[in-house]
Amino acid sequence: DIEKGADIDYVDVSAGVHHSFIHTPMEFEGGWERGYARQIREVSNKPVLAVGRITTPDLAESLLEAGDADAICLARQLFTDPYWAKKAEEGHADDIRTCVAANFCWKSVSRGARIQCVYNPTIGREGAWGEGTLIKTKTPKKVLVIGGGPAGLEYARVAAARGHTVTVVEGKSELGGHVRLQSLLPSRKEFGEIARWLSDQATKNGAELRTDLPVSETGLGTLLAAEQPDHVVVATGS
Repeated sequence: DIEKGADIDYVDVSAGVHHSFIHTPMEFEGGWERGYARQIREVSNKPVLAVGRITTPDLAESLLEAGDADAICLARQLFTDPYWAKKAEEGHADDIRTCVAANFCWKSVSRGARIQCVYNPTIGREGAWGEGTLIKTKTPKKVLVIGGGPAGLEYARVAAARGHTVTVVEGKSELGGHVRLQSLLPSRKEFGEIARWLSDQATKNGAELRTDLPVSETGLGTLLAAEQPDHVVVATGS
C-alpha cells in the first residue's frame, strides 16, 4: 500500500536505531540482515537492497543467488576499501581490504574529527595517498623493518610497492602484533583479518617477512652486519 501511494524506486532494508546496532559490531556475522530483506522482497514489487556487514564478493553473490535481495549496498566497507567493486570485477577478491567492523570510522566522526578507518590510513586522503598515487622509486633502497605488527607491515607493504627491497623481522612466531592478540579475545576474531591482509599484501609486493627472530640490544649489531640495510625502521610498538 505504501508503494502504491509513493514515488519509490527501490527499498533499502536495514535495521537498528541510533546507538543500537545501526553500526553493526564485529561479533555480528556477515549478511546478518538478509532475512529482513528477503521478507520485504516477498511482498514488494520494487527492487530490494540488502545491507549488513557484507564485506566479500562471495557473500554478496550468495545473497543474490539465494533471492534475499536484488542488489547489495556497501557503506563502511567502502571506507576500508573504496576499490571493492573494481577488485571484485577483476577477480582480485583476495586483495580486498575487508571491513572488520571496529567502528573506528563512526567513533572518529562522532567526535567531530575527519573520517578515519582502523587500518586504512588513506581514507579521506585518497587523492594524495590512495591507490594509483604511489610513485615507483628511482633509487631503490634496502630496508630493514624491526617489528611485524600493523605499523611495520603497513610500512613494508607500501615501501615494497614503491620498489624498495624490504625485510621484516618479527620476534614472535606469528605476525600482527597487538591486532593478533586482540583477535584472540571473545567476539574480536575479525581483528586477525588486519594482520592477514597486511602480511599478504606486503608479501605480494615483494617484502620478505621473517618470524621467530627477536632482536635484542646485543643482537642488533649482528643483524645489521648481516643485512647491511640502507634504512632501518623500528616498529616495535609503544
